[in-house]
Amino acid sequence: MLLGLWQKKASRLKKSITDNGGSTGDSIIQWLISVPIIYLDRWLRLTPCVGMATLAYAVLLPNIGSGPLWPHAAHDYQCEKGWWAEILYITSWPEPPSSEVTDWSCIGVTWYLTCDFFYFCITPFVVLVYVFMDEKLGLAAANVCILGFTINYLVYAQKYHLKATPFFQTDQGWAMTYGNPRVRGAPYFVGVFMGLLYTYLKKHVPNLKISGAVSYGLQFIGFWMIFACVFGAYDTVKDATCTPNIPGCDYKDPWPQSTHTAYAVLSRTAFVVGLAMFNAAWIWGPKTSLTRKVMTIPLFNQIGKLAFLMYLWHAFFLQWYYGTQPSPVYYSRLNMLVWWLGISFLAMVTALLFHLTLEIPAGSLLKLAPWNARRKKKT
Repeated sequence: MLLGLWQKKASRLKKSITDNGGSTGDSIIQWLISVPIIYLDRWLRLTPCVGMATLAYAVLLPNIGSGPLWPHAAHDYQCEKGWWAEILYITSWPEPPSSEVTDWSCIGVTWYLTCDFFYFCITPFVVLVYVFMDEKLGLAAANVCILGFTINYLVYAQKYHLKATPFFQTDQGWAMTYGNPRVRGAPYFVGVFMGLLYTYLKKHVPNLKISGAVSYGLQFIGFWMIFACVFGAYDTVKDATCTPNIPGCDYKDPWPQSTHTAYAVLSRTAFVVGLAMFNAAWIWGPKTSLTRKVMTIPLFNQIGKLAFLMYLWHAFFLQWYYGTQPSPVYYSRLNMLVWWLGISFLAMVTALLFHLTLEIPAGSLLKLAPWNARRKKKT
């Protein structure tokens, strides 16, 4: 959706300038001038909610708990070194294992937002190539990003011995790659490529349709790709009785490092390709598809809006709960189920509160910004 808006905006800008005698070079300059506004618009959309959460993590959380396991007993506030980096979405930008990675981390779970903002800063230039230079070259530019991030990820994963599962790491693989935007970009740019491809096909093949059989085939393949990405690493841990970080553990890894590297790196991209297959089936296939009907239920749209805020706040309640226990919690499946359902409920209620009182009002105000105001049609 976002990419489509950018593409339309860039296309309108190009048409407006060329219709008034300007050149493609003039259009590119105007687009580059508008890029900082694009960044500012996204920053303003995210920051009210992230800023409120940062304030809660920095000032409220250290003062609401106590006990032998409470990690904030020695201080009344935190994030004094990283609050500004949190609201600028650059906490994961330093190269690990730089001290800034720790110093700038306040909420922690916002690592994905900072990675997202990193790729968001690159995407307008891919759109520039697609709209102002050549459409096929723009599609190629998105693929260059996919390839570049994938190669870098493979190098990091092999060098630092990244394993497929987080609890079975034997080196720095997880710390060096998990929140590192230099390696995690391939899935994002698969989305960019698919968005541009959709725009390209809509323009050049407007009547494109696929049969029910092809739609079913795409969804079948997509499902098994996603299934393999989620459960494929089970074979590496199913017979383990301990984890490598426990002294004396005799765990024998059935996978060579090259298999771990390939799975850890490529499974994330394959997951997004699987989702793209479902999308293609829903867009160009029969509208009667059962999966399409289920996924377009209006309720999911509202849940999707709350998911961002729920993820932002869930770690707050986790830290509060576990930190105030008199001893480490006893693990059982029922305990985990009850605790996590309760924490999820608290996160959902908090998300709904800030969605209604902060996110929606802030979004409405943002629509009044000069760059978002709709021009009245001349009569």
